[in-house]
Amino acid sequence: MLSFSSMRNTLCAAALSAAVFSAAGAHAADTGSALKAASDAEPVFSSVSEIKNPHGGKAVLFFDHTKRFDLNILAEFLKDCNNFEGVKCFCADASGAEKKTLYSFFGKSDSKACIYKAAPAEDAPYMLFIKEDKAAGMIGKDGSFAALTPVYLSYLAGKTDEARLAEMIDAAEKSENYKKIVPRMNLVLMLAKKGELEAAVHEMDKVNAAELDDKGKLLLGQTYLRLKAADRAYAAFSACTDSTECVLYSGIAAYLKGDSDNALQILNGIKDSYGDKNKINYYLKKIYESQGDSAHAEEIRLPENYNIGSE
Repeated sequence: MLSFSSMRNTLCAAALSAAVFSAAGAHAADTGSALKAASDAEPVFSSVSEIKNPHGGKAVLFFDHTKRFDLNILAEFLKDCNNFEGVKCFCADASGAEKKTLYSFFGKSDSKACIYKAAPAEDAPYMLFIKEDKAAGMIGKDGSFAALTPVYLSYLAGKTDEARLAEMIDAAEKSENYKKIVPRMNLVLMLAKKGELEAAVHEMDKVNAAELDDKGKLLLGQTYLRLKAADRAYAAFSACTDSTECVLYSGIAAYLKGDSDNALQILNGIKDSYGDKNKINYYLKKIYESQGDSAHAEEIRLPENYNIGSE
């Protein structure tokens, strides 16, 4: 029978593998061919391939020098690499261009030493991260390069252990997902302004709350409130893991969906810890008044003419 320690290590390794390869937009099955492509890549400005060195941490960007998007990723990749001492970074052109073409293109670059020629690859750009000659992770063509590159480089530099790496990948992915839903929110609000609330709610339902961080869930729930979908808003706010603001809005959503008792319980639970006392007291007063509880409502004092406004 496996010891507890062995079981824990096995589970941690499995969790890390899942986070590294699925969250990054790549699959574990791709790493074998990527490792071979890296090993087979030839330096353009040297006769010795540093990629073949089996020791230490290495990051390889496979890109197409004829595409502006890829060159932008290359520039950011090299900037990130400069922040992590001890990690060797390589840029392998996979456009199919000859060495002489790459020599001419990158001849005046300060980073020409890291330029390699790789076999043509239609799935470029992508990145491979290698530690002690084994794949530590990948960022696929549709992955979040800006968010994930520093995370992997930190791991290769020894600043992050495997457990923390998985957590950081998850957080980075969720942060990127938040950014991706903002355009959808704009579309939803446009539909709402046209009075198409049902269509707007249907559009919002396409967002997977489980893929969002607390900031994203808060935005999701607030948008549902604006669409008068209090049940959905309550579910979104309640899914937050560590956000007092989500708790506040879950109380508001509970009230709006007709559950005043639950709303009071939620809001009174954070009354002492919530920073904006007037804001939370405003909602408590409104709920007490809606219940006909004038005694509790009159105990709450707000500044003269205080109003939440658009909340």
